[in-house]
Amino acid sequence: MYAIMRTEKHHTMGEIAALGKHNERTRDTPNADPERLGENVRLVGSGDWVADAQARLAEATNPHFRPDAIRGVEVFMGVSPEFKNTATEADWRAWVERSMGWLTDTFRDPRNVVAAVWHRDELTPHIQALVVPLREDNARLSYEHYLGGSKYRLSELQTSYAEAVRDLGLERGVQGSQATHQDVQRWYAKVTEPTPVPEIVKRDIEIERPSRLTLDPERWAMEQREKVVERIAPALDAALVKAQHYEEQAATAEANVAVLQQRVRAVERERDTLQRDYTALVAQARQLDLQRHHTDARRRTGPLRHAQVACERRAHQYQRRTLL
Repeated sequence: MYAIMRTEKHHTMGEIAALGKHNERTRDTPNADPERLGENVRLVGSGDWVADAQARLAEATNPHFRPDAIRGVEVFMGVSPEFKNTATEADWRAWVERSMGWLTDTFRDPRNVVAAVWHRDELTPHIQALVVPLREDNARLSYEHYLGGSKYRLSELQTSYAEAVRDLGLERGVQGSQATHQDVQRWYAKVTEPTPVPEIVKRDIEIERPSRLTLDPERWAMEQREKVVERIAPALDAALVKAQHYEEQAATAEANVAVLQQRVRAVERERDTLQRDYTALVAQARQLDLQRHHTDARRRTGPLRHAQVACERRAHQYQRRTLL
C-alpha cells in the first residue's frame, strides 16, 4: 500500500478559484458520487478558497508581489486503493491527522495552510489542500523557500510524507524517474472520464399502457418499475464494475511509476558514484604521471651534475697550483 503526495503551482486567483470550485464540489465533478457529498470533511478554511488565500496574502508585510509569483500551492495527499479495502474508520482518522500534521510542519506556519478538504465521495479518499507559501517572517512569497533548492526536493518531500504515515502500513511509491505526474495525470484522466451511459439505458424502455379498468394502479406501477430495474440493472452494474476497474488501474499505474522512479534514482546514485570514482582515478593518474616526469628529469640531469662537480673540482685544484 502506497502513500501518494503531489504538488501543483498556482499563479493567479483565477486558478485558485477553479481549484476551490472543484474541491468544494460547486461545479460538476464526474469522478465524485453526489450521494456521498455529505461525507466530505472540510479540514481547514471557510469554503471560499479565494477569500482564504487573499486573507493570508494580506498579512504579508510586503504586499507587492511579482505578477508571476506563485500565490498558491495545491497539495494532494492520498493512498493506493488497497488501503481503502482494509482501513478502519480509526485508521482513516489517524491518516488524516498525520497528513495534516506533516503539511503544517512542512510549510512551518499553520496559517499558510488556508484550505483543505478530505474527499470521501470518490472511489479512493484523499486530501486536497491549498498552501500560501509566505515565509515565516511574513515578508514575502517564496515557493523556493519551501519547495526549491534542489531538483530532488519534491522527491524528498514525498519520502518525508511516506515516513509520516508509515506506521499505518503505507510506504513510499516510486522514486525519481523521468516520468512526470502529468504523464500519469493524462492517463488517469482518460481512464476516469465518465463512463458512457449504456445504450440499453439511453433507449426508450417500453412500459405497458394500463388498461382503463386497472383495479390496482399502485400494483401496476410497482410491476412496471420492477421490469425497468430488471432490464437496466445488469448494464448499470457492468458500468460500475468497469469504472472501479479503471480507478484501480490508474492507482496501480501511478504506483508502478513510483517504483520505476525509485529504480532510476538508484541507477542515478550508482552513476554519480562511478563518476566520482572516475574523477578520483583521473586525478591519481595525473599525479603519478607528474611523479614519473620528475623522476625521469632527475635521471637525465644526474650525469651532467656529476660532470659539473668534477669540473669544479679540477678548476679548484688548478687555482691552488697557480697560487703556489
